[in-house]
Amino acid sequence: MPIRTAAIAAGYRASGLVLGPFAQATCPATFGQNQTFAMTPENYPVVGRFKNETVFAMTLYLEMLPEEVILEPGDEVELLALPTGNLLPLDVAPVEGGLHIHAHKTWGPDWHVRFRGRVIKAGNPTRLSDYR
Repeated sequence: MPIRTAAIAAGYRASGLVLGPFAQATCPATFGQNQTFAMTPENYPVVGRFKNETVFAMTLYLEMLPEEVILEPGDEVELLALPTGNLLPLDVAPVEGGLHIHAHKTWGPDWHVRFRGRVIKAGNPTRLSDYR
């Protein structure tokens, strides 16, 4: 049975950071006892789109592991995550300097971002200006 991520809030704005429409994606894999899940980050579903429309740098704080993605003014990313049954809905909360993003009930969803066509593992911190 395929795993289907649900579409979540669209058009949300917080301090100039635009969260675009969230994609629906299907992962053609099943989970069960003694099964492994093999998927490369390039094939992870898009769980959010974020654009910094301010004049200041903004940070996506990706939880529960302390990973951060720093967006300079004008930067836009797609947030990717390993699909599981407990990934969505995401909890997105505005904080000073950016957004806290939590997966629903998944401890470490293996966060990645797609920036200018390149898939980048989120780290602590990940500065998109390093990937120009």
